[in-house]
Amino acid sequence: MKRISLFLLVLCTIAGLFAAACDDDSNNENNINNVNNSNNTNNVNNLSCGNGLLDEGESCDGTNLNDQTCQSVGSTFNGGTLACNTNCTWDVSGCSTGEEVCGDGAVEGLEVC
Repeated sequence: MKRISLFLLVLCTIAGLFAAACDDDSNNENNINNVNNSNNTNNVNNLSCGNGLLDEGESCDGTNLNDQTCQSVGSTFNGGTLACNTNCTWDVSGCSTGEEVCGDGAVEGLEVC
């Protein structure tokens, strides 16, 4: 009788381990790097840059600059045109510091020469 009880205990333990290891992947809760899963509940790195909406961690998204200007994103800028990079960070290459010098061989900020 002891052998049968021990056998059943081992069998139930093994069956329980297999059941716990199986996952139907239907919800993917708390997945850290699942980028394109539409049913992802608490995804830390759910990349949505490029959808035109400001999502968590994005400074901007496409033409959506969240009413920011060169002056509001950088204290050294006094004008120019702020833009958004494809990775949803600021593109300040069109911003001006007022220190640009025409004729120095480099077109900087608002310079046209």
